[in-house]
Amino acid sequence: PNNHSVWQITYRPVEESRRATLVDLWHTHFASYLDTISSIKQVNEAEVNSNNFKITGEKEGNQCIYLLRRVPLTRTRQELERTGEIMQQLNAQGVSVPQPLTSRAGHIVTEGADGWYLLFPFIKGDHYRCTW
Repeated sequence: PNNHSVWQITYRPVEESRRATLVDLWHTHFASYLDTISSIKQVNEAEVNSNNFKITGEKEGNQCIYLLRRVPLTRTRQELERTGEIMQQLNAQGVSVPQPLTSRAGHIVTEGADGWYLLFPFIKGDHYRCTW
């Protein structure tokens, strides 16, 4: 564990107003990944530099889970795009890292009213291990 986060990750449902905002964002930018959304949960602790939302739904009858990360607008699009490009390059070299998915417009970083959003396949786990 580190001194800034709980080591075991749990999730809680998002507030209804946040859910509505996320559903709108999803339908605008990421609709091709799910036919229906069944739940939206967030990490059950105070997140300062980002928010992580677990989006569960169905695509063609199969359950699919994604991690939608909100990053404050104090970070630049270019910084986040570069981070995503580095993740893709590392993966191409055989390093196992989460791969950002693209929006309907083909971008890995999407702007929302309250932040930048990046979408990843959800990697199941319940422990956080900070690496820096």
